[in-house]
Amino acid sequence: MTVKIKRYRCKRCGATKSADVPFASVVSPTITDALEEHVINLLRRRQTITEVACACNISHDTVRLVINSVHIKKPKLPCILLTDEIHAMSYRESDTGKQVCVFWACAYDGATGYLIDVIEGRDADDMDQWFKQFGLDERRCVSFFCSDMYDVYLNAAKKWCQLACMGVDRFHVAKTGVSCIDDARRRLQKGASNGADIKRRHRKLAANRGKRRREHGDAPWIEVEKNTICGMLAICDTKHSHLRQAYLTLQLYYIWQDHHWTDRCECEKALDNWISKASALEVPEMRRFAKTVARYKRYLVTATISHVNTARAESTNDKIKELKRKSRGFGTFKETRRRLLLAFGAPNAVEGATAYTRRKKAQATAFVSKSSKRKKKR
Repeated sequence: MTVKIKRYRCKRCGATKSADVPFASVVSPTITDALEEHVINLLRRRQTITEVACACNISHDTVRLVINSVHIKKPKLPCILLTDEIHAMSYRESDTGKQVCVFWACAYDGATGYLIDVIEGRDADDMDQWFKQFGLDERRCVSFFCSDMYDVYLNAAKKWCQLACMGVDRFHVAKTGVSCIDDARRRLQKGASNGADIKRRHRKLAANRGKRRREHGDAPWIEVEKNTICGMLAICDTKHSHLRQAYLTLQLYYIWQDHHWTDRCECEKALDNWISKASALEVPEMRRFAKTVARYKRYLVTATISHVNTARAESTNDKIKELKRKSRGFGTFKETRRRLLLAFGAPNAVEGATAYTRRKKAQATAFVSKSSKRKKKR
């Protein structure tokens, strides 16, 4: 559709002004307001720029103009604050040839899983700069804070959200234990005739923990679980008894993790008992894991008692990675932040669908101010 736009010239000053088209978008003269709204809705459905451009028969640059015109509201801190990071890009330094990975920190709402904001970086200065935009009353609204075992997140929350209960996701701790047990298995299992059978039985124990727990109930299943573990891992000979001890210690940690603790003192006492047993082993990998658990014991117990974890943040983070894979990477930080908040943020995170109303008001205000200045000069 082709529309002729009228232009008016002032007889006194000679200034030229084009007439406003009521249905044309101020973002780009080649699209209308309705098409701009449609592009925003497609981006909210987590489609890539290429998919939106092909669906609307417009260029990629026009879609980027629409993305950059969106006005994002100031983020609000939720009651449960979760943090995680996404991989932005990787490059090699020209001088040393070292590969550098760039990560962006993300803040999530633990109750809904919505993306709150994206932070350009994950260092201490970046986190402090992000928390500075919130007032004291806003930071006091945060009751729980949970993240992985990254000290920068924990220190930032301890500094800015002093009233929040801080926790470390227990599944990240369990993942560290699995990596430690794999290191021990690769070191101790070399030359063992029954090494493959040990690995198979360990996987069977890890896969059926939930089923055995439902069968045995709450309290009695702990002793039954210990007997089951000892019976299934008794195939180790004397030479590889350290490997059996490492497997058994990891399963005992799983027992502590799966138990529904209600008393903090009992939870800490049971975890201290496990740390003392794991620290006394002759397996250095399990002693390293026990040292990690002892370091984050307070945060781990808090997350276990309050049942707060980063499951919603990890779920949203996986969806962001899927969008990145479909998009063949991300662009600039500002554009990516708007895209992610449109796709994974709360419905009220964006002030209106587009910015054409705000821009038209700004243009009208600027035109009135210019005309008033010209009258004063005369």
